[in-house]
Amino acid sequence: MIGFTQHQNGRLESMTKHTKWREPFFFVQMADCQFGMFDNHVSWDKEVALSEQAVSCINRLMPRFAIICGDLTHARTGENAYAEGQIKAFKEVFRKIDSRVPLVCVCGNHDIGDIPNSSTLQAYKRNYGDDYFCFWVGGCMCLVLNSTLFCHSEEAQEYHKEHLAWLRERLEEFKMLKEMQPEKVAHLIVFQHHPIFTERADEPEMKWYALSPINLPMETRMPLLKMLSEAGCSAVFAGHWHRNAEGSYEKMQMVTTSALGMPLHQDPSGLRLVRVYRDAIQHQFYPVSELPKEVKL
Repeated sequence: MIGFTQHQNGRLESMTKHTKWREPFFFVQMADCQFGMFDNHVSWDKEVALSEQAVSCINRLMPRFAIICGDLTHARTGENAYAEGQIKAFKEVFRKIDSRVPLVCVCGNHDIGDIPNSSTLQAYKRNYGDDYFCFWVGGCMCLVLNSTLFCHSEEAQEYHKEHLAWLRERLEEFKMLKEMQPEKVAHLIVFQHHPIFTERADEPEMKWYALSPINLPMETRMPLLKMLSEAGCSAVFAGHWHRNAEGSYEKMQMVTTSALGMPLHQDPSGLRLVRVYRDAIQHQFYPVSELPKEVKL
């Protein structure tokens, strides 16, 4: 399984196979729907309303795919009384996306806990599908990573070793294909929940609280940046900070997108539209109140 289990259609299945570059395309990136955050679990009506506006926009624009970069619901692992209802509401809303548009889900710390373990990881897989995987779109290799494991892997060490081994294999695969078929392979794009950094690769570590980093700890940040950069990664898209931020490392963009759900800074609730060209990736954030009517490539 990959992505969101309710969208296992032919088009999503075909995205697991290497495809060659044909023409520019666009996709929609969201983050932190976090059903239940506005009213602290009492209700998630506000998140439902915002997500329904996003779904309407997606169905109007018909992107190549849509992706949500983590924290799908607010209830943490173990808060089952809230989690069940929030997960149900999330699926009910996002099932309304046109079946021709694959919806890809990324796990966040609210989805698997600040310190993931086998129990929380299996629960996520039952609800949404794999927590890390690869898919191809128009000559672009897209990697979905479980960034929470780069923050805390102490209760899932063997699992994270497998995760890292898989990542290294995919990066080597991309480098090989890019070298052998440069006319067919365009970009390596990474999606995860936590930003590797927000504005600068050498910025200090930041945290929401003791167990929840905002950017990745230095001990995992720099090795990951080096791996991705050496492989030729064009861009990393993330969420988690509930605000927008941009930075770069060598030739790689680091893009952090504000929440579709409850914002925590000056940036409003919204989504990001990403245009992918042969030699460039361009993106723009849109507040929910200003969602575009059409997309021109």
